[in-house]
Amino acid sequence: MFRSPYALGRRSAALLAMTALALTAAASTASATPRGPAAPAAVRTDGILVQGWFYNETTYSLTLKAEHLCCGVTWNPRPPDHIPPRTMVTWIARPGPGANSGYVTYTVDRTGGQGYAYMSWTHAVGGDFAHDVRAGGLFTIDYRHFYNDDTFYFRCQIPTC
Repeated sequence: MFRSPYALGRRSAALLAMTALALTAAASTASATPRGPAAPAAVRTDGILVQGWFYNETTYSLTLKAEHLCCGVTWNPRPPDHIPPRTMVTWIARPGPGANSGYVTYTVDRTGGQGYAYMSWTHAVGGDFAHDVRAGGLFTIDYRHFYNDDTFYFRCQIPTC
């Protein structure tokens, strides 16, 4: 059974709290440091971070076919090149200026090109969001959206796969 990405143990929650505290301290220290005229201007990142969670609930492996981000958004980490059967993977689209939008497409191995999974998203700065999810062959894909997290469930339509 897959574990929900929202279920954090005490150790993970404590690590997250320490990381947030360290980032806050670093930001306040950095803003207190005087900058000379030669200091480069900081790049604005008004967008929001989007994390994709992908659950492959089939007995098939998937291979990355294409991935793309718009508007100065960057991957960290990137979508994996290969997703084994019955596993969960994640990717993060780091914010750039404006909306965070992109897509990921996987092909399903051993389906003769018939199976695929396509997921696209747009998360605007004001909180609006849009998704387009499609699957081909004997497969379906469902998604759940919760704030910055998009969770995709890739399943087979017949019980034998």
